[in-house]
Amino acid sequence: MTSIFGSGPGLDAPKGDVARQATAALRGYSSVFGAIFDADDRGGLGSVAVDADAEKVLDPDRWAQESFEAAKSFAYAQPVGLGPAAVQLTRDYETNARNTARNRAALAAARLAKLLDTALR
Repeated sequence: MTSIFGSGPGLDAPKGDVARQATAALRGYSSVFGAIFDADDRGGLGSVAVDADAEKVLDPDRWAQESFEAAKSFAYAQPVGLGPAAVQLTRDYETNARNTARNRAALAAARLAKLLDTALR
Protein backbone atom coordinates (compact mmCIF):
# COMPACT_ATOMS: atom_id res chain seq x y z
CA MET A 1 0.00 0.00 0.00
CA THR A 2 1.35 3.44 -0.90
CA SER A 3 0.61 6.62 1.00
CA ILE A 4 -2.05 8.84 -0.56
CA PHE A 5 0.33 11.77 -0.05
CA GLY A 6 3.05 10.60 -2.42
CA SER A 7 5.44 7.77 -2.98
CA GLY A 8 7.24 5.94 -0.24
CA PRO A 9 6.88 2.93 1.99
CA GLY A 10 3.47 2.00 3.26
CA LEU A 11 2.16 -1.02 5.12
CA ASP A 12 4.04 -3.38 2.79
CA ALA A 13 7.47 -1.98 3.80
CA PRO A 14 10.08 -4.33 5.33
CA LYS A 15 9.63 -5.06 9.03
CA GLY A 16 12.72 -3.07 10.03
CA ASP A 17 11.56 -0.02 8.11
CA VAL A 18 10.97 3.08 10.26
CA ALA A 19 7.92 4.04 8.18
CA ARG A 20 6.34 0.64 8.83
CA GLN A 21 6.93 1.01 12.58
CA ALA A 22 5.42 4.50 12.54
CA THR A 23 2.42 3.23 10.57
CA ALA A 24 1.92 0.46 13.11
CA ALA A 25 1.93 3.09 15.83
CA LEU A 26 -0.87 4.87 13.96
CA ARG A 27 -2.89 1.63 14.12
CA GLY A 28 -2.87 0.91 10.43
CA TYR A 29 -3.09 4.41 8.98
CA SER A 30 -0.69 5.16 6.15
CA SER A 31 -0.57 8.87 7.02
CA VAL A 32 -0.81 11.04 10.10
CA PHE A 33 -3.53 13.03 8.31
CA GLY A 34 -5.73 9.94 8.04
CA ALA A 35 -5.32 9.13 11.72
CA ILE A 36 -6.15 12.69 12.77
CA PHE A 37 -9.08 12.93 10.35
CA ASP A 38 -10.69 9.75 11.69
CA ALA A 39 -9.87 10.46 15.36
CA ASP A 40 -12.89 12.72 15.78
CA ASP A 41 -15.18 9.80 15.00
CA ARG A 42 -13.57 7.87 17.86
CA GLY A 43 -13.86 10.27 20.78
CA GLY A 44 -11.45 12.86 19.40
CA LEU A 45 -11.13 16.46 20.51
CA GLY A 46 -14.38 17.38 18.77
CA SER A 47 -16.20 15.43 21.48
CA VAL A 48 -14.64 17.51 24.30
CA ALA A 49 -16.82 20.38 25.52
CA VAL A 50 -15.06 23.75 25.64
CA ASP A 51 -16.02 26.56 28.02
CA ALA A 52 -17.43 29.38 25.84
CA ASP A 53 -15.93 32.14 28.02
CA ALA A 54 -12.48 30.52 28.06
CA GLU A 55 -12.64 30.11 24.27
CA LYS A 56 -12.97 33.89 23.85
CA VAL A 57 -9.62 34.59 25.55
CA LEU A 58 -7.20 35.44 22.73
CA ASP A 59 -4.16 36.49 24.80
CA PRO A 60 -1.26 34.01 24.45
CA ASP A 61 0.20 35.15 27.78
CA ARG A 62 -3.03 34.11 29.51
CA TRP A 63 -2.97 30.80 27.64
CA ALA A 64 0.54 30.12 28.91
CA GLN A 65 -0.38 31.05 32.49
CA GLU A 66 -3.49 28.84 32.39
CA SER A 67 -1.44 25.93 31.08
CA PHE A 68 1.20 26.48 33.74
CA GLU A 69 -1.45 26.43 36.48
CA ALA A 70 -3.06 23.29 35.00
CA ALA A 71 0.36 21.61 34.87
CA LYS A 72 1.01 22.43 38.53
CA SER A 73 -2.45 21.18 39.53
CA PHE A 74 -2.48 17.96 37.52
CA ALA A 75 0.80 16.95 35.86
CA TYR A 76 3.03 17.87 38.80
CA ALA A 77 0.53 16.95 41.53
CA GLN A 78 0.87 14.02 43.92
CA PRO A 79 2.19 11.36 43.57
CA VAL A 80 4.80 13.29 41.56
CA GLY A 81 7.25 14.94 43.93
CA LEU A 82 10.38 17.05 43.91
CA GLY A 83 12.71 14.38 45.27
CA PRO A 84 15.06 12.18 43.27
CA ALA A 85 13.12 8.97 43.98
CA ALA A 86 10.96 7.38 41.30
CA VAL A 87 7.26 7.26 42.01
CA GLN A 88 4.50 4.87 40.96
CA LEU A 89 1.85 6.78 39.04
CA THR A 90 -1.68 5.82 40.01
CA ARG A 91 -4.58 5.21 37.64
CA ASP A 92 -6.31 8.32 39.04
CA TYR A 93 -3.20 10.40 38.28
CA GLU A 94 -3.05 9.08 34.71
CA THR A 95 -6.77 9.66 34.15
CA ASN A 96 -6.65 13.22 35.52
CA ALA A 97 -3.53 14.10 33.53
CA ARG A 98 -4.98 12.64 30.30
CA ASN A 99 -8.32 14.42 30.75
CA THR A 100 -6.58 17.71 31.52
CA ALA A 101 -4.39 17.35 28.42
CA ARG A 102 -7.45 16.58 26.24
CA ASN A 103 -9.34 19.56 27.66
CA ARG A 104 -6.37 21.89 27.12
CA ALA A 105 -5.88 20.61 23.56
CA ALA A 106 -9.58 21.09 22.74
CA LEU A 107 -9.49 24.59 24.19
CA ALA A 108 -6.34 25.38 22.21
CA ALA A 109 -8.00 24.18 18.99
CA ALA A 110 -11.10 26.30 19.66
CA ARG A 111 -8.99 29.36 20.46
CA LEU A 112 -6.85 28.89 17.36
CA ALA A 113 -9.97 28.58 15.21
CA LYS A 114 -11.39 31.77 16.72
CA LEU A 115 -8.05 33.56 16.27
CA LEU A 116 -7.85 32.52 12.60
CA ASP A 117 -11.48 33.41 12.03
CA THR A 118 -10.90 36.89 13.48
CA ALA A 119 -7.67 37.41 11.51
CA LEU A 120 -9.18 36.33 8.20
CA ARG A 121 -12.30 38.49 8.32
